[in-house]
Amino acid sequence: MNKTVMSFLLCAGIFSGAALAKGHLAAAQTASVSDSVATLTADQEEALRFMYQEEKLARDLYAALGEEWGSRIFSNIQRSEQKHMDAVRGLLEKYSVPVPVIEDAPGVFENEELQALYEQLLEQGNLSEQEALEVGVLVEETDMEDLNERMEGATDDMVAVFEKLLKGSENHLKAFNRTLDRGDDDSDSAKASKSKKKGKKSRKKMGRKSKRRS
Repeated sequence: MNKTVMSFLLCAGIFSGAALAKGHLAAAQTASVSDSVATLTADQEEALRFMYQEEKLARDLYAALGEEWGSRIFSNIQRSEQKHMDAVRGLLEKYSVPVPVIEDAPGVFENEELQALYEQLLEQGNLSEQEALEVGVLVEETDMEDLNERMEGATDDMVAVFEKLLKGSENHLKAFNRTLDRGDDDSDSAKASKSKKKGKKSRKKMGRKSKRRS
């Protein structure tokens, strides 16, 4: 092999190696960009923190009411609410947002409004099994409203998680209503009592909204 051919092959090898190295560098830079996590706004962080605690409120309430009344519906939905908490927690950890109530003690919340609400609803649900089921309806209806509200201006992955939680809440609401329908007393006095209670609860409508930052 003459010197001219050898020189050509050597140069080709150098250029090929340089191009390959450049390609690896570009791929690494692309991967670095794709792996990076955007910074959330204050409202987005607050939305995650609030929804984590609201899902916890549902889980803790259903655990307590299930123990009080021995109703299977509460234990079943309680497990689902734990999955909801885990889904939101995954987003909190992804964006390095501190997880509220890290000790996860039942009935303990950082949000004062949710703390007061939990105590109010627990007291109501302990009055009777009927009241407990109506508490479940109220919790799921409010959870759906809050999820829809917080999907506005949320990141794509937040919306994806919130939509799954919303579907779960819709199923929970149907389950509570089915159980109430099967167990309702058909007497006129029972219907009047139920109508009065529902009117009172609809005016309260859980009695709170989180304060969103401007």
